[in-house]
Amino acid sequence: SNVPHFRSHVYSGGIKFGYNIKIGKFFTIRPNILGEYSFVQTGKFNIGDNALGKNTAIKNKQIHQFNVIPGIDIIKESKGWGTSLGVRMHRKLGSSPKSVLNDQNIETIKCKKGYIEYSIGFNKLFSDNKMKSNPYCGDN
Repeated sequence: SNVPHFRSHVYSGGIKFGYNIKIGKFFTIRPNILGEYSFVQTGKFNIGDNALGKNTAIKNKQIHQFNVIPGIDIIKESKGWGTSLGVRMHRKLGSSPKSVLNDQNIETIKCKKGYIEYSIGFNKLFSDNKMKSNPYCGDN
């Protein structure tokens, strides 16, 4: 059969650390850092006989990707409502994707090494016990 077959698996894990710094009664600053590792296991892509030749195969090198993501969140909590603003800088370290066509290296997708992420969030408190149900409150 001349049907192409391709398989890829992605494995990833990370850990995040942060600390709440309470400023006054309603504001919290939360500096944090996320460390993450991803592994992309790729197989061989066989396309059989075609215009490129007999038994054409594309192999992709396995990818090891490390991400270091420091960030800061500013949180305001008032009367059961919370608002948060955040900024994070993603920095990627590790191997780039590489592909081989019939034992010849071919140009691959170039990945940016980093970017900045901005976020905004809203939450509503539905319980009277702020300490247990609201992660933004800290010590009341």
